[in-house]
Amino acid sequence: MPHLRRSRVPSQHRRSSTKSGHTGKTVAELLRESQAKQLAAKEFHNTTAAHQSAPYLLKEADRVIDITHKMDDCGKENSGSKLPELKKGLQNISPKTVVLGSKSNTVKNSTKHTPHWTHPYRGGKTHTHITRGRLIHTKGHSVTTPQVVVPLCCCKVNGVTFKKLPAVTYCQALDSIDGKVMGCCNKVTNSLLVRPAIKIPFMAVCEFHRQSLKQHQCCPGCGHFCMQGRFYQCRKQGGSTIHNFHKQCQLFLDNKSYCPHCGEESAQYEVMLTLNEPRIISTIEEKTVTQLEPSLPKSRAKLSIHLKTYKAQEKKLCKLASVEEGEKKVTFEPSASSSPTVFTSAGIPKGKDREILEKCFSILEQERPKKYRTLPKSLYNPCKEGDLAKVIYMLVDGADPNKRDPDNDDQTAVHAAAINGHLAILHVLIQAGGNIHIVDGRLNNAIIYACENNHLPIVKFLVQAGAQIDVKGEDGMTCLHMAAKGGYIDLMEFLLSTRKADVNVQDDGGWTPIIWAAEHRNVESAKFLVQRGADPTLKDNEENTGLHWAAFSGSVEIAELFLDYGCELESPNEHGDRPLHISVRQDNYECVVLCLLRGADISARNNINQLPSDCCLDQKSNVWMALNVNKELRDLASKRLERSEKLVHRDISFGRENFPINSINAIDDEGPPLDFQYVTQSVETTPLNINRVISSLQSCNCQDSCASMLCVCSRNSVQCWYDQMGRLVQEFNQLEPPYIFECNRNCRCWTTCNNRVVQNGIVCRLQLFKTKGRGWGVKTLRDIPQGVFICEYIGELISDSEADRREDDSYLFDLDNKDGETYCIDARRYGNISRFINHLCEPNVIPVKVFVDHQDMRFPRICFFASRDIKAGEEMGFDYGEKFWVIKWKQFTCACGSPRCKYSADTIRRTLEEYRLRHGEDDTPQES
Repeated sequence: MPHLRRSRVPSQHRRSSTKSGHTGKTVAELLRESQAKQLAAKEFHNTTAAHQSAPYLLKEADRVIDITHKMDDCGKENSGSKLPELKKGLQNISPKTVVLGSKSNTVKNSTKHTPHWTHPYRGGKTHTHITRGRLIHTKGHSVTTPQVVVPLCCCKVNGVTFKKLPAVTYCQALDSIDGKVMGCCNKVTNSLLVRPAIKIPFMAVCEFHRQSLKQHQCCPGCGHFCMQGRFYQCRKQGGSTIHNFHKQCQLFLDNKSYCPHCGEESAQYEVMLTLNEPRIISTIEEKTVTQLEPSLPKSRAKLSIHLKTYKAQEKKLCKLASVEEGEKKVTFEPSASSSPTVFTSAGIPKGKDREILEKCFSILEQERPKKYRTLPKSLYNPCKEGDLAKVIYMLVDGADPNKRDPDNDDQTAVHAAAINGHLAILHVLIQAGGNIHIVDGRLNNAIIYACENNHLPIVKFLVQAGAQIDVKGEDGMTCLHMAAKGGYIDLMEFLLSTRKADVNVQDDGGWTPIIWAAEHRNVESAKFLVQRGADPTLKDNEENTGLHWAAFSGSVEIAELFLDYGCELESPNEHGDRPLHISVRQDNYECVVLCLLRGADISARNNINQLPSDCCLDQKSNVWMALNVNKELRDLASKRLERSEKLVHRDISFGRENFPINSINAIDDEGPPLDFQYVTQSVETTPLNINRVISSLQSCNCQDSCASMLCVCSRNSVQCWYDQMGRLVQEFNQLEPPYIFECNRNCRCWTTCNNRVVQNGIVCRLQLFKTKGRGWGVKTLRDIPQGVFICEYIGELISDSEADRREDDSYLFDLDNKDGETYCIDARRYGNISRFINHLCEPNVIPVKVFVDHQDMRFPRICFFASRDIKAGEEMGFDYGEKFWVIKWKQFTCACGSPRCKYSADTIRRTLEEYRLRHGEDDTPQES
């Protein structure tokens, strides 16, 4: 649809001959006047297009400008307190000359003619009188004193309604983003045409740009919306109104700058605006109903509107602009000095609470009953008791919803309403200015109490109002801790669905939500949390795992669940107590039997040299009998020739990993391998000049899961290779794995996005064990699905020349840098669990090059992912490659035992012969 150059003046605003004093004009005279007005308006548009940045100097009175309807709204916005003065001036002015929004209404008649417009840099008097507004002159009158008319913007002035819009009309707004002009692709739902200034053509816009225009986010000089980049701001109207415009579009005169929106002379602020995720706009965020009108956030140096969220923002604005079905509101005017208090049912979910609120509104519209004419001073008790009418009357009389009650741990009325589940009262408190973030004397806010008392509607309402569910209260407990402690599965499901709650968050004692569920014997809650990713192996401040707390509470179902997950029976806490010690001390017979059936060591001693049997207080109990029977059975079994597994180290990482990696030996009496330094990141012993400058990182600014091609990091990796579960997607090329660029520390996305896997550390339950003839190996204690990240090959970063000088090359991993000098990782002196992963001719893990903390292509991180499903207890291994065996075949051969083994003592010669033929090298193995 083409832009409209002029709009028809509505009938109620057209000039009437009876009112203007021209009752004696003929039709021909009226026609000539109309044609003159049209020619003047056309000339006005052509002239302003040629002088976008110049002030409008009006020196001749042969100008007629029609004023569109709703001009009063614009005058209120831009003139402010000058409106009474304006009206007074309009009453005293001559009928032939009208000044709108002027600071001075002094107009002199003169016969001297001057050009219509004068550019400030092309001459003109320096003592020009400045007038803010629009001048309307009738034909035959001119102005002798040069006047500068700084025009007001039309951001809040609506044009005509174009009723013949096609079936699908797209927004005609243009956005200024980093100096480039981009169009909007949203659909137009409102046929009312708008424009930012009288020299800009009318345009049909979407709801998002309509609200941006009303917030003065559109530059009146060029008509482009100020979205991202460097812009100027005028704050002359106060903190509630900020005007955005381009530097070149502001008005200059006598070395002074004027805002193209309000025409005020003020210091302009240059700001850098960027696009981000919009904040949640809700009908319950503001204090009164007058603030519930659809509006964008106030202009700041950093905008919060993302290009990809135009449609979502438009839907929110449309939702706010329309009145909810069945919405009721009531207005109170307590005094002439204060603004009326308005309460509405908009924003509260439909149901019982909304019905109660609307019923109360119907009663409150009548005369106040006698029992509510004398009210208490504190809102706390009425909110606690659920007396909605009394609460509203107290708020109308000026009661402070944020006043603390010293008799109730300094809680406010918002706390009382949240604790007792009064949604309607909480709704009106927030409308009256109640702060949902205030904490009481126990450091708890309203949403924590709502979770503690299982008020799911209150929690949903508070989240919609902007409450933070990850904030910590008393003893560092969060909303999820409260829900797990009480066993509220529906509440936990809602909290986790917001993606803002960490399922493994720890309080001040190091207790996770699943530990609280285990202590309070909430079986279903524990199962739910395990399904949602909770880790019962995480230790608290006293090194207790979830299994210790399950043994303490006596819940055999939760204990069995945690054992199946991978919790260690022989994992001691800081007192040396195993789960068996605790279950015996608590006289939990079922847990004792479970531990014994799973192979718990009854000879293990704690720090005070106590056996599990020493913790039993009643020697006639079933627990004592079970321990003695188990001891006799094991004495009989010890006479067998086969060796049993023996725990040689409880955690070879010494607590550096997310969970312990114990070491067992069922082959010989060798102790744990401790001849290296366990590290969780590759180290440098000599400077390698790795580019770790944060500004060199290509980063994203996503507000979603970073799974789309709009993510810069995903595009660098060709696509996002992780699914929502953090696993490699099925189409990932395992034969020639591509590079993966994860979101880094310079990205502005959430840390829970899909493109952050390796940086979260090891999440699999691994175990170091002694193999037959192949040294130490690594196996998994739980089933690992295909594509799961297992661990990273950690070691010392060295150059290829340094690697040639080292004698022991058994732990070298080549980084295969094709350009320039090559580098490798040596895990001999420094390393992690990955240094023990053996070679398998039929591997179940593959190495993938990943970049996280830097993007220096010379030093990728070598990360191992499951190439297929791995069963619990299965050894893990990857293919070392032919180059390794070409060098090492004389020292040892492969002992993986696979029928497809290529490097065993029987097949190594054939493999090397094929290698020689392919590479044309005379490297035929000699007889040893």
